[in-house]
Amino acid sequence: MSIHRGRAAADPAGHEPELAGALTNLSALRLEIGLYQEGCKTSEEAVSITRRLAGVNPAVFEPELAGTLANLRICLVELGSMRRAREACTEAVTVHRWLAQTSPDRFEPQLAAGLVNLAFHLHHDGQHAQARRTTQEALALYEGMRARNAPFPTADYAVCLDNVSMSLHTADEPAAAMAPAADAVRVRRGLASSGSTAC
Repeated sequence: MSIHRGRAAADPAGHEPELAGALTNLSALRLEIGLYQEGCKTSEEAVSITRRLAGVNPAVFEPELAGTLANLRICLVELGSMRRAREACTEAVTVHRWLAQTSPDRFEPQLAAGLVNLAFHLHHDGQHAQARRTTQEALALYEGMRARNAPFPTADYAVCLDNVSMSLHTADEPAAAMAPAADAVRVRRGLASSGSTAC
């Protein structure tokens, strides 16, 4: 890491992107082994650098910014810093929404997953109606991708269906909650029969 820092200090334009990438990788490794505090610090530095790079060249660095923000959110959730985690999630959704406008097949899966995460935060904060609308938006994206045979993580789709079902149940609509719950089971059966571990 010290080598990356030295190069970035001597030539920011040439080497800050590789420093940000190295920081993101280090943060992910720290998160994987449970070093959440250290992972957050590293992730925050990666976000700061990538945000600055995206301000200069959004087409290249906005996707990286969304990824570093998503990584930061995970660290913050593990530390119990839910307010800041929601802020990181909201910014990541905003970035992915912009990216999905120009490249839907590439970025709609990340946008849909981000919306599911955002709905979790909204529900946590007691904003149940907004959480439900956000989950429904995510479901609409998954259904649209499925209709046009665009690739997306099927396990994420199942999670979204579960969340739709739970939001309907919370809203005292148990009959309406049955259909997405059944769809989630069907999707997970498909994953299990295909041998996928992501179910």
